[in-house]
Amino acid sequence: LAAAVAGAQLSATANSTRYPTMTYPVHSVQYQPQAYSFHRYTNGTLRTTYVSGGATLPALAYEGSTALSKNPSTPVAGSVFGYYQSVLSGDHTVVQYCQTGSGFGKKVYDGLSGATAGVNGPCAPLGTKAGSTNGFGAPQTGTGFPITDPDMDASDSPLSQSEYSTFVSNKAATRGEPTELPEIAGSVALFYNNPDTGSTQIHLTDAQVCGIIRGTTTNWSQLGFKSRAIVLVYRSDGSGTTFSFSNHLSAVCGAPTITTSQQFFDSTGTTCPCVVTSLPAGASGQSGNAGVASFIAANAGTIGYVEAANANSSRNAASGINYALLNGFDPIKNLPESAAKLSGTTSVVKDSVVVVATGSAATTAPLSPAAKHAGCVLLVKPSAYANLSGGYPIMAVSYHLYAYSGNGANNAKLRTLAQELTKSGIIYNNQTGTKNITTVDAATTTKGTGTTGYSTLGISFQTPVKTASNACIGS
Repeated sequence: LAAAVAGAQLSATANSTRYPTMTYPVHSVQYQPQAYSFHRYTNGTLRTTYVSGGATLPALAYEGSTALSKNPSTPVAGSVFGYYQSVLSGDHTVVQYCQTGSGFGKKVYDGLSGATAGVNGPCAPLGTKAGSTNGFGAPQTGTGFPITDPDMDASDSPLSQSEYSTFVSNKAATRGEPTELPEIAGSVALFYNNPDTGSTQIHLTDAQVCGIIRGTTTNWSQLGFKSRAIVLVYRSDGSGTTFSFSNHLSAVCGAPTITTSQQFFDSTGTTCPCVVTSLPAGASGQSGNAGVASFIAANAGTIGYVEAANANSSRNAASGINYALLNGFDPIKNLPESAAKLSGTTSVVKDSVVVVATGSAATTAPLSPAAKHAGCVLLVKPSAYANLSGGYPIMAVSYHLYAYSGNGANNAKLRTLAQELTKSGIIYNNQTGTKNITTVDAATTTKGTGTTGYSTLGISFQTPVKTASNACIGS
């Protein structure tokens, strides 16, 4: 112990109301910066609160209506984590969730220098871009707390080689390697505010959306409405929603190819590759899906890309605040048939990472060096869902990120959490009767069944996710 403490001293530089609410305390946190070369705490003690965070896209599915007003939030009945709490965990374990955006969430997960407060830093307020002193708002008291790392991070932009290697460099001794598992599908809606459009949803085409992003379509008159300047609203934070939106743009907008990236724009270039190298006149950056949705709802003439459930919660169709149909498809009604098109075998590559480059669609490459434990990273090829036909075309795949080791007595419950949405009949009671989970739809080939803006990934993902989670979420 003396040797460990001495080593630590040398290296301790801190790097809506449709769901009934179940109320649990959200802890007020005084964060303590972490030194990733020496862990004062562990994640191994059996707990009944798990700490998660990251992507804003799946938050409403995971937590329900509390995700619209609290950060971190705790789940309501009918949500994914609410069903886990009441039924699957076996001991009413609460999964709290901090919305940071996929990019910052992966920094907390990796122990990257841009998130030195780590899991114990306070959550940034909703709509506020997370900074280096923020984290996931982990409790500081109670059985098993404080902890060193998140129990789970969620991201809609899959791990890059750099992000994977950073985790290994910072945490291999205690947490092993990353485990990446596809969990849920969401849709990215074109959300707009234009009183001149009336109460009926507008119809957009890919070509019109590409024109808005490139800055060649600058006025609503070019879309067939009264003259009014178009104000593009984009995500200012690192975002899996941006990754998914640009993944589609890269496939449909033609030359020059729009870059697929989790960063839409950066005037300094430090976080690029970015989707665009220059912004359309008047464009406005906002943080988080909720931040983009609320800004659009408050400002006429705006249009932006927003996760569909957030858009739905902010819409006011009578006032021209709504989400568009794209190529004739609805982002909520027509998502489940899009999700059903993905295969858990042919759409997935194991032990590979995403590769992004300026002026290019996202590609994949094998981990280098190879993972110590094979089969723990399941990557859905971005090209497999870049331009789905016969359903809503802009789809996101959101992942759970776990650690291979260091989970201690929590490993079995974390495996159950990872496998929840791939269980057969999980949404309904064996696909009939009352819904177990009301915030997610079941993937189906039947058209027009969606009600939530989220979908399971289909039964073909059950075996690969179960196999990987059982092997790669260890004690």
